[in-house]
Amino acid sequence: MREIKYPVLVFIIILMSFGLSKESAILSQELKKVGLINYGDLYNIDRIPYNLMFMNRDDSPYAILAEKSSQMLYLYSIEDKPRLLNIYSCSTGRVTGNKKEIGDHKTPEGIYYFEEIKEDEELPEEYGVRAFVMNYPNKFDRLEQKNGYGIWLHATDEPDRAKLSNNTKGCIIVNNEDMIDLSNYISLNKTPIIIEKEIVYLYHEQTSDYKNEVKMFINKWLENWENRDINEYMENYSEYFYSQKKNWKKWRNYKRELFNRYSWINVEVDDLSILIKENNYVINFKQKFISDQYSDQGVKKLYICKNNGEFKIIGEEWKPCPDVPIFAERNEEEVMSNGR
Repeated sequence: MREIKYPVLVFIIILMSFGLSKESAILSQELKKVGLINYGDLYNIDRIPYNLMFMNRDDSPYAILAEKSSQMLYLYSIEDKPRLLNIYSCSTGRVTGNKKEIGDHKTPEGIYYFEEIKEDEELPEEYGVRAFVMNYPNKFDRLEQKNGYGIWLHATDEPDRAKLSNNTKGCIIVNNEDMIDLSNYISLNKTPIIIEKEIVYLYHEQTSDYKNEVKMFINKWLENWENRDINEYMENYSEYFYSQKKNWKKWRNYKRELFNRYSWINVEVDDLSILIKENNYVINFKQKFISDQYSDQGVKKLYICKNNGEFKIIGEEWKPCPDVPIFAERNEEEVMSNGR
């Protein structure tokens, strides 16, 4: 066992007694490298960020949480319980609060994905070695009529800049070394980054009610779908729903035509994965659709809002599973026209 000298031990205890400040987090990373401390000493491993408590590893093996209050990024491995892998200093928008419009210099809060990567040679020097473009504004943001663009997680060639609190125009920045490390865990359109003012943690025994109510909603939606009951089915959708260039009314007409076309429908759902940010939910799962005329397998993403205790779908996306043939070898255009 490595010997820890008394002055070092006292210094560590003092820092930990004050909680995870920026300075103690940076120190913990250095101490971890030399085997003197690990993150299990800083966090109770039974505490789970509520955002990730029902995330499935098949959806993404990793997730990133950004906390504005601490100016930290938390990298989690998605296992039986989310496990903290690393902590990075970051800097967010120079104006506090949730982003609403272009030029307000605020960092948005919500569930986002990385859509694009920009390498060093594509970037001005101030953006460091790499940048990941987030999908802001997402469906929830558009519902709230938020605007703006160009929200990135990017690096910086100025080593101290990422240590300065609230020092960006709205992006999230880390230093070059941390960006290189983070890049090992990011897959485009797969790895989520959830941005919070302050992360809320729950113990495992506190999470069951959350999952049960979500599963009840999904089961009801599936039952209405399989029963081909257009009125009950559309009760699951928000009046503000928009998907595949269809609003609520056009989606209803589209689905009613499909329900009338099929004699029976069976829908199977597997590997349910749930991300949560307050009353907004992003739910991913594998979906197998079978009917008397058509079948396919794919990955479905539902965007759901909870208002006054009721869940409503505001948007959905579907893409075919790779290497799984569609019934009668239909191509993607035919899938969209024939549909599920």
